[in-house]
Amino acid sequence: MTRVEAKELLPIIRAYSEGKTVEYFKDGEWTELKYPQFSGCFDKYRIKPDPKYRPFKNGDECREEMKKHEPFGWIQNKSSSDIMCISMVYTNCVCFGPNYQCTYYGAFYSYTFVDGEPFGIKED
Repeated sequence: MTRVEAKELLPIIRAYSEGKTVEYFKDGEWTELKYPQFSGCFDKYRIKPDPKYRPFKNGDECREEMKKHEPFGWIQNKSSSDIMCISMVYTNCVCFGPNYQCTYYGAFYSYTFVDGEPFGIKED
């Protein structure tokens, strides 16, 4: 391995040591490696990308996604860690308690489901 190759591979090794998943490009697709060897073509290694999420488009998307998270109907504020119950799901916003509502865009950036997943839709 040359110093240039080591320099290119170092961020991947560092991320792997921190618990991230390493993938290898083989036969036209990325495959997860349980125990990477870091040999051969170094440009065929990468850290598995984090999934992408977006805000809900409407109440139907919100309700369907809520069914996948336990406990059902509860979210957590990202900055204060306060946990709140969703009281109403409307076409363009979600309500917490009797007096507070938030657009899906605002909720996406301010809250997570209590299980830690983003309050939005995972995009493929």
